[in-house]
Amino acid sequence: MYSVDDFRRMFVDPIRHRAMVDALEESLTPGAIVLDLGSGPAMYGFHALRLGAGHVYAIEPHQAAVALGEQLALQNNLADRITFYSSMSFDVELPEKADVLVADLRDSVPFFQRNLDSIVDAKTRLLNADAIIVPRSDRGLMAPITSPTLRTRFSSWAENSAGIDTGPAAELIANQFHYDHLELDQLRAEPVSYGTVNYGVDTGGSTPVGWSGVVDITSNGIIDALGLWFESDLTRNVKLRSGPGGARIYRTKQLPIFPSVAVQRGDRFEFSLRADFTGSAYRWFWHGAHAGERTIRRCSDLAVVTPKAVRAT
Repeated sequence: MYSVDDFRRMFVDPIRHRAMVDALEESLTPGAIVLDLGSGPAMYGFHALRLGAGHVYAIEPHQAAVALGEQLALQNNLADRITFYSSMSFDVELPEKADVLVADLRDSVPFFQRNLDSIVDAKTRLLNADAIIVPRSDRGLMAPITSPTLRTRFSSWAENSAGIDTGPAAELIANQFHYDHLELDQLRAEPVSYGTVNYGVDTGGSTPVGWSGVVDITSNGIIDALGLWFESDLTRNVKLRSGPGGARIYRTKQLPIFPSVAVQRGDRFEFSLRADFTGSAYRWFWHGAHAGERTIRRCSDLAVVTPKAVRAT
């Protein structure tokens, strides 16, 4: 669950903030009823009120964030125009239907827990038939990347002064998600799309999440992981992206390739990714080799295998 400071970092990220404000300005009409789903302290709910929304309903399960939002509403004389619910949206009934839904329920990728189901449920029960949903759609992107930070996590276990064999620790790290900022020069191939979400239409498991194939290596270096990020159509005219050059609040999800692989421009690298929806979350499977998958029981929702680089002929 996010902390209150996580919500602060979201709205001070200049790229994300500008895009969200532009999306609100395009979507709102005077007097519109707004549903702010996963609102935190409802900073964008307050912004919607400043833009002329008639009322905002803010739903957020984090009690401390809701308490802060209620205090901010009182402090800014907006308490009569915003209603907070400290709950999951599935358990909320609104006194009226909303005209605009604002919902950023992503992790570093669009496919996260029950976020798709939450928005479809809200569209079905809590919105007017012609309501606007922000965002409209997301496209997941991924590429093999170099990650010095992740490489250090592996090496720091191995290079211990006691001379302890830390192989099990490396295996554990190899089967966990890692998060970090991603720069353009860390990409070792052109990004490919592994899944698209149409919000308010797609539910968890209703859209395939995965990709399998071969990419051409575009620069010399090391492949340490598969990096995952997204690009979004918030509205018809407003876009937002994470990853290289995008909003930094969404750190890139990194799926380790262990051991790392040295590649050269012109090489071909084969890998695959798959995510299966379990009803409450996604189980991720990935590999970069033609060998079979190996699954670590302790991290049963993840699987990774040793990679292989294929020289161009």
